[in-house]
Amino acid sequence: MKKIKGLQFIFFLGFFFLSACSTTSSKSSFQLRGYKTTQLSNGLEVIMIKDSSLPYFSMQLLLKSGSSEDPNEQRGLANLVAELLPKGTKHRNASELAEALDFIGADFSANVSKDYTILSSSTLSFHKEKLIDVFSEMVLEPAFRSSEVERLKAQLQAGLKKSIDNPSWFANQVFSKFVFGDSPYSHSVLGNVSGLSSIRQKHINRFYLRHYRPNQSVLAIVGNFEDGLMSKIEKQFSGWQKRADEQSPSFEFPAISGKEFLLVNKDKSTQAQVRIGAKGISRNHPDYLALRMANTILGGSFASRLSDKIRDDLGLTYGVSSYFDAKKSVGPFAVTTYTRTEKVKELLEQTFKILEEFKSEGVTEAEIEKAKGLMKGSFPRAIETAEKFAFNLLHLRFHGVSESYLANFFANVDDLSVNKVNKVIKENFDSSNLKIVVLGDVDKIKPQLKNYDKVSVEPFKKFQ
Repeated sequence: MKKIKGLQFIFFLGFFFLSACSTTSSKSSFQLRGYKTTQLSNGLEVIMIKDSSLPYFSMQLLLKSGSSEDPNEQRGLANLVAELLPKGTKHRNASELAEALDFIGADFSANVSKDYTILSSSTLSFHKEKLIDVFSEMVLEPAFRSSEVERLKAQLQAGLKKSIDNPSWFANQVFSKFVFGDSPYSHSVLGNVSGLSSIRQKHINRFYLRHYRPNQSVLAIVGNFEDGLMSKIEKQFSGWQKRADEQSPSFEFPAISGKEFLLVNKDKSTQAQVRIGAKGISRNHPDYLALRMANTILGGSFASRLSDKIRDDLGLTYGVSSYFDAKKSVGPFAVTTYTRTEKVKELLEQTFKILEEFKSEGVTEAEIEKAKGLMKGSFPRAIETAEKFAFNLLHLRFHGVSESYLANFFANVDDLSVNKVNKVIKENFDSSNLKIVVLGDVDKIKPQLKNYDKVSVEPFKKFQ
């Protein structure tokens, strides 16, 4: 669905208006935008963020369930349900909903992660009441018509079949399965072809009734609106029926013993995709910020240890990075890169060496100061608009992290010392127990790994 050009221009202008987010010194608290929070009788939490600087209005609804809730036999169900919302309600079909949104210059998007789902829509502020009507209709009264279900399933399956031709995407999917094993995080948000084929109407209805409930959701209202708008929100959402809470299944991060390799054959490939993973952290880990700084130094920025050595000095790749995939449950620490087929051994050995030195020697004062500048310099962009600020509030609340993470970000970054960062590296960083995925020509890659014991080979088609 298309946004009107005027709304795009308004958001372009919004980039330059950061007056609500400023600091007086690096040690001061960040002055966050004001917001109000209330809760409806059905348990729906509502965050109201007023921004009168521009004539826009947006809604973001976070549902506390994602693809990790997919049944084993119906991979991709959470994403399918979310994508079906604008395809028809009990009162309007897909074309009529599209027309209603287009008429007010609005958009609608459904973004499903492994932990949660966010439904978003925006328009100009003088259409806000109409947007609330259409948005609430899609969320509360979906029709899930069989014709739309089958059409969307076919589209998603076609997209999955095409995606396997993207080596980087495919390597990421294999990596998730190898690292997470049988846990709910192992599969793609999009699911797989067979999983989508097995989804029936009863599965869609059951998933919706179980996971789309107000007492497990948070709604953020952002933009230019009057104080009385809350009455409209209550009118539209108070009829959403509360249901008993259901705890999402918890799981332990699968154990890793030594260096475990998985080679996935892609015949005659001249390049190899490489993924290296270790046990990481959850988002609510008390040392999250310190580990974020550590990773900035290791591979989370363009001028990092991994990039300087692997890319610039040795010329083994055009791109290498690392990250902590911090989720509700523990996610992995990962290094992602690629190289020429004949250079796989050298790239791996050099990367292992950097990881081991990082674990044993830690970081330096100069690296800490540089990382502080990078982290503080990029932070304002994360909350520069009211909508980005709303998303951060939703994200933090889902993970049970205080909003003080934002307010005190500069001060907490400044307080990180070399000793502190090196301490959390030793406590949380594992350079010995790793899972490594290499996607490429196995006949040329396997001989390069003859000095490693735990090397398994799987055909490409197993992961299709």
